[in-house]
Amino acid sequence: MFSEELFDGWLAVPSMGNLFEQEAIVTRVQEGAAVVQKLHTDTSLSIPLQADEQSESPQSSSTPNAVKSTSTARKRKGHTKSRLGCTSCKQRKIKCPEQWPSCAHCVKKGTVCRYPKVFKAAQHDRIVGEMIKRQSPRQSVRLSDTPIYSANDMRLFHHYIITAHPFIPEEMETRWATEVPAYSHKYDYLMHAMLALASSHLSSISTDTQHGVALSHRHRAITGLEEAFTRWPPIAEEAHVMLATSFLLAFQAGYIPDAFLDHIVNLRGCHLLSQLIVDGGLPGVFKVDPKMQSSGLKRRLINFPAMNQPLARGALRALTLLVPLLDEARPLERAIFAQLVGCIRPLLTPSTSPVCSPILVDPSSPLLLNYNSPGLSLERIHPPVIVPSQLASISNPLIHANPALSFESIVEHGIDSILEPPPDQTQPRPDHSFDALMSSLLLLTTGPQHQVMQLLAPTNKVGCIVMLYFMSVRFIVSPLSAPPAAMQHPIAAMVEWCEKQLDELQQDDEEDSEGELKKYLAWPAKIFATLRQLLNRKGVLTFGDACEILMKDPEAYLTGRAPIL
Repeated sequence: MFSEELFDGWLAVPSMGNLFEQEAIVTRVQEGAAVVQKLHTDTSLSIPLQADEQSESPQSSSTPNAVKSTSTARKRKGHTKSRLGCTSCKQRKIKCPEQWPSCAHCVKKGTVCRYPKVFKAAQHDRIVGEMIKRQSPRQSVRLSDTPIYSANDMRLFHHYIITAHPFIPEEMETRWATEVPAYSHKYDYLMHAMLALASSHLSSISTDTQHGVALSHRHRAITGLEEAFTRWPPIAEEAHVMLATSFLLAFQAGYIPDAFLDHIVNLRGCHLLSQLIVDGGLPGVFKVDPKMQSSGLKRRLINFPAMNQPLARGALRALTLLVPLLDEARPLERAIFAQLVGCIRPLLTPSTSPVCSPILVDPSSPLLLNYNSPGLSLERIHPPVIVPSQLASISNPLIHANPALSFESIVEHGIDSILEPPPDQTQPRPDHSFDALMSSLLLLTTGPQHQVMQLLAPTNKVGCIVMLYFMSVRFIVSPLSAPPAAMQHPIAAMVEWCEKQLDELQQDDEEDSEGELKKYLAWPAKIFATLRQLLNRKGVLTFGDACEILMKDPEAYLTGRAPIL
């Protein structure tokens, strides 16, 4: 019983753990018993320490009175020895500085410094305690009570991967679904752009309205992208992430009825970032071969279906009405008009041509030449621009400071010449049509900033009319050469934007006693009326629906009636 009490008492004293390694100190059991009895009556740590020092002192008395008197004296003096010192310092009976891995005394004497096992545990507890005391509330890591991304966000992320990701360039569609999302964990604004696009796309093809969620994610994506632009120029990886984000936002804007201006602004950002990536040789997901689309695009242009001739000539006849209106117009408005004429005229069938003659595609076309030149490198061309039309993206060789088609070249042979195919054309040339269509879009994305803003200003009636014709021509031409993935692309928001612009112009015209705008608005109004009736019937309108009208009932556009499909 006595030995058990002695053992328990020693374990209760932190400094006693060191005595297990010093057999000479623990030989006097009777003196230790007196210390144990004192421990049971006094819980302060100062008494065991004094007992410890008594047991080590050769002058300590074996009687209880001696222990008591010595303890009282030691209390006044205070603690001077280390409790967890190394064995060398204890044997030398000096205070150990308790430095790890070797104390200063052992280093000075060149001896091996060994600490008792209890030292490691005590040091760990001391360090942890000090860290807890020093750590401020701001430094503490706490999990958020609410997750950053909700279950609905995860659903939208899945929808982006499966359905809503961009489909152009055609050969890069898988990159939008696999490689681009791989950066979203590192760049929050990219993730928000993906979720914004997915939510707007889901709202466009179903009754599940996600408009509030879409705008919230769009705002966060724009905020993050603007912050990234403050770190200009970006590193290679972030430059590609910024390009992807800009394009995703541009693509999403196409699903929002009143966001056409944002659509163009985001595309202009894509051009700026494309220029940086190519000029700087920045590697990344969008470092693509300019010849990558030759096979798919060329195949679609060769198999381009014959356009309905009454529809094509009706479009040109409506465009001729704009010529007097554009005599005093701004350069950008006149340039876009020229490209629209150049988009329709090559699709006319000359009256002397056989009905079954094959459609020609010129291999020397700037568009196809840049895709098929084996020696062409990215350094020798302008930077690629990803275009959010329902066609494949193209390289910047199509961005001409002075487009091949000008307003003057279109009207120099008289207005009536616009209604006929080009003089040197014997067969429809869809490659020329495609080139002109893309040039009209690229004028908006690469033209001078102030001119583009003037064109899209609500007070610019001529500019608004030109843009209505721009959208109408896209609706009747682009679907004929669009890639298969584009057929599921929702276009209801674009139709609604056009209807809004048309309504405002018609109201202004009604308030004007002369009513001069009515004749200019008649043709685009028929195009939008046909699309609206199909939208009301189906509840959803896609690019494939517009293509189906052109293939099955193009005459519906001539009168603005509902298509028979």
